[in-house]
Amino acid sequence: MDNKTFCVLPWVHSCTRPNETFRPCCRFRGDLDFTLDDVKSKGIEAMNSEIANSIRSKMLKGERVAGCETCYKEEDNPNRVKPSMRLFLNRRFGHAVKDRVLNDRYLKTHYIEIALDNICNLECRMCTSFFSTKLRKRDKYLSDMGLGYDVHKKQEGSWHKYDNTDLSSLSYVKVLGGEVFKTPNFQPFLEWLDGKAGLENISMEVATNGTGLPNPSVSDMLYRLKHFNINLSLDAAHPVNDYQRQGSHWQTTINNGKLLEKMFSKNVYFSVHLSESILTVRHLATTLATLDKLGWGYTVGWVHQPYELDPLHCPDDVKQWILDSNRSHSKAFDIVNNHMKTHKYNKRVWEDLDNHVTLLDDYYNTRLADYDPTLAQHLGV
Repeated sequence: MDNKTFCVLPWVHSCTRPNETFRPCCRFRGDLDFTLDDVKSKGIEAMNSEIANSIRSKMLKGERVAGCETCYKEEDNPNRVKPSMRLFLNRRFGHAVKDRVLNDRYLKTHYIEIALDNICNLECRMCTSFFSTKLRKRDKYLSDMGLGYDVHKKQEGSWHKYDNTDLSSLSYVKVLGGEVFKTPNFQPFLEWLDGKAGLENISMEVATNGTGLPNPSVSDMLYRLKHFNINLSLDAAHPVNDYQRQGSHWQTTINNGKLLEKMFSKNVYFSVHLSESILTVRHLATTLATLDKLGWGYTVGWVHQPYELDPLHCPDDVKQWILDSNRSHSKAFDIVNNHMKTHKYNKRVWEDLDNHVTLLDDYYNTRLADYDPTLAQHLGV
């Protein structure tokens, strides 16, 4: 299949959220119209919901699908670091649909992406209690301030609801959280997966914030995987990372990354994902230079929620300051410049950023000026 909207995932992929809802992939904006309870009762047939079938039908016709805008934007503004996720995964899982006559029906599960729970030890400014139990009190505080934040309950693992699903073709599993190396649910999940498919047959990807290491029992099971991809979350090789990711320390994250790379040297692919915001983007060039020295691959994404953390809305002089700060690394400059092509100053959003910084600095007893005095000066905080 070769058109500009086709993505293999809706035919071979299962992506669950911490609250047991489904999306075509983690990037998709909006949920599908079935849950893990439907999968528990119906098995693979649950994947053939009205919305899911409609998405597949549109892709076959070459129509753009509402919710897939992130990949479309990357393809409209390509950069030198990575292709869009759509193009990347079409290459990775294209074999699953090769020589098949496709229709709007789900085929078979080759790839599961699962959020085990929302148990996490960090309080990231671009996150919510939907993904981190640690943020329940903060979200209550922001809700009381009238910002419309929901406070989400603690979620528990529910992978057993896949027991009635045919997983005989399963080859790839992506595990999200919460934080996989902190949750008590990771080891039971690995034990279940081993019994269901055999760890030796599985390539696994985990997203980790790098604040800790897996315990010995978990490590023993991870050694058995066919391939093990570790995706480390680090937004800057600079203290602004710790400001954005409350409770973390950027140097500890890098040190733990080195340990993880060494621990699983037999079967590991190690990379870093950076979630760039107005708080961190000025340091992208120095961060990528640091990762280059370590020999680590990386991907770069942009914080869109809350919207005021996206640098697209900053004043023109701040935009120029951000671009100038990244000229020392050509890839970093290209990434920032591509993102800023749709830049347009929005006074209200800039004021919302001021309010966001002030409220959370009060809550955490921090000062932006201690981490980035120039940005604080631009904001007037």
